[in-house]
Amino acid sequence: MPLQQPTVILNYPGSMPSAVLGLNDILSHAGLAPLTVAQPDLAPAHTRTVILPPSAREVHPSDAPWVTGWLAEQSAQGALICSACTGLHWIAAAGIDRGRPVTTHWGLETRIRLEYPRFSSILPGW
Repeated sequence: MPLQQPTVILNYPGSMPSAVLGLNDILSHAGLAPLTVAQPDLAPAHTRTVILPPSAREVHPSDAPWVTGWLAEQSAQGALICSACTGLHWIAAAGIDRGRPVTTHWGLETRIRLEYPRFSSILPGW
């Protein structure tokens, strides 16, 4: 029987510990047993889903350059990449939005538009 591809919660530099733990609790309760990854040597080669939790500070993809390459690889392999609020910065930096409308926290909309002008449709969220 082939191993199931994991759902990964990416604990990137600055991600909110409460969000990482909360996502882990919710997904575990649903029977998904997520894998929390914080460094490249622990990142699986193939995933089903990658979740980028929010951060309580500004996100700078240069803080963990391995993340964008790994996200691009996972996306190319068909993984669903999703984020909450500031996690969108990683998706934008990896260039994996594929021209789709994106949603982020309303307070980040201007910064995202300035840093990533290719986003034609940003839907401000809560």
